Amino acid sequence: MGDLTFLGPEFLTWLYFYIDQEGGEIKAGKPEARITVGKSILLKPLANPDMRVAILSPMLDDSGEVLQAIRAGAHVESMALDVVVGEHIHCLTVNGTDGSLSQVKTRYLFAEQESKMDLAGFDEPSQGPKKKKLTDEESVLIRMSALDEIEAIVDSLFQKFLLRRLGQSFVQQDLTAIRLSVAEGLKARLPPIDHAKRQPSHLEEQPVAYPA
Repeated sequence: MGDLTFLGPEFLTWLYFYIDQEGGEIKAGKPEARITVGKSILLKPLANPDMRVAILSPMLDDSGEVLQAIRAGAHVESMALDVVVGEHIHCLTVNGTDGSLSQVKTRYLFAEQESKMDLAGFDEPSQGPKKKKLTDEESVLIRMSALDEIEAIVDSLFQKFLLRRLGQSFVQQDLTAIRLSVAEGLKARLPPIDHAKRQPSHLEEQPVAYPA
């Protein structure tokens, strides 16, 4: 069997747009988990395998930089995800090169929401009594018990991608939808071009790249 390592980056690239097309959040697994894009992404330009594009943003799912890099021919090599299961939120990074999970952190979902409400001046959060913050030991135990569940969720999404990838609909529907998302996303973010004043540049299609 040939080298199939390209499937990991293709999967994460597809997943980024799949989440975006579903309104910024998808649901998967049992018990049901809510999955959103996290705050970091690492892209690999196909034309230069020794270079990487690292983007950090609290609104990564609305990043013009990601769209520009993908339009220039980059694939997602790793991506942060936020996975909400029950009352906990697990923040982690999925690595497309080997399918591993890293930088897994767990905290109470409602505790974070309540702290934001307190800062806004609310004395009695609607969620009810505050939950205490997780101790380091509690966080590790919850994270370990949730890892199998999270891995199963990621595996199910990868299986969904493979079914799409191996079918004729991938080129006809998925790739077309991704190209359309990139084009419309950049059009909405970039100012209109004054063609009378525009100076062509051979660099305009190139994302900022960093040594691996």
